[in-house]
Amino acid sequence: MEEPERVQIQVCRKGHLINEAVQFDPSANRKFCPSCGSETIIECSNCNALLTSADANPYRSVVIPAYCCECGGSFPWTENAIKAAFEFADELNVLDAQDKSEKTYDPRRQQGVSVFREEQRNFSIGDRVQFTAPANSLKVANRELGTIESIDGDGRLRLRMDGGRAVELDTSRQTHLDYGYAVTSHSSQGQTADRVLVHVDTELGAKDLLNSRMAYVSISRGAHDAQIFTNDASELGKALSRDVSHAPAIEPEAIAQKIAPQSVSIEEIAQELGIGL
Repeated sequence: MEEPERVQIQVCRKGHLINEAVQFDPSANRKFCPSCGSETIIECSNCNALLTSADANPYRSVVIPAYCCECGGSFPWTENAIKAAFEFADELNVLDAQDKSEKTYDPRRQQGVSVFREEQRNFSIGDRVQFTAPANSLKVANRELGTIESIDGDGRLRLRMDGGRAVELDTSRQTHLDYGYAVTSHSSQGQTADRVLVHVDTELGAKDLLNSRMAYVSISRGAHDAQIFTNDASELGKALSRDVSHAPAIEPEAIAQKIAPQSVSIEEIAQELGIGL
């Protein structure tokens, strides 16, 4: 299976998403953030790697990464969040026990902080798995897929990644692992499978996620077969034909110019062709 194609995004230094698909819609790029006025970036300042989406979930089309998937460096919004966390900890240290119980932290003060919910998973040999966060020490990107080849008694897993590389990990330290039998359409970009089964719920709350781009990406992943499962076949065409492309800032205008017919004598034509009459 091919390595997933990562979609470049544009984000401001405070973590506001500006453009979720730089390659496909460069006209939506902005030099400064319209929400806070901060400068925007499209690549890592440490290694110049493209700034790409970490992943998609059922309620967001783009997840802003905290760290660069190439060099592991932190992005400006991550550094801001870490700084704010240390400042918050310092404030707690100078408070007494009563004040500590009343102190709160407002997450709206910072942007670009990744939040995870802990859930238990029971893995077996042969299970398909996917990483739900980058594993920089293993050189594994977010949402890479693999198969479990062996499980040690201490919980260590040996994986065979879809790219052919073998990876060993300690599940007590690398906890961002999930089943890999289903992926979002966004994280499947660049991948190819023999057969794909696409689930489309036309009553999904975030209806903007159902659009022509999602339909193209999902169906085109299958090399030999693709099937769609939906709750309402009559609404399927309408949902998947929704266009989410941004209109360009400047529209070219076609100008038709009418050319009046001109009369030319035979002598003039002969003269142009160098023919004597």
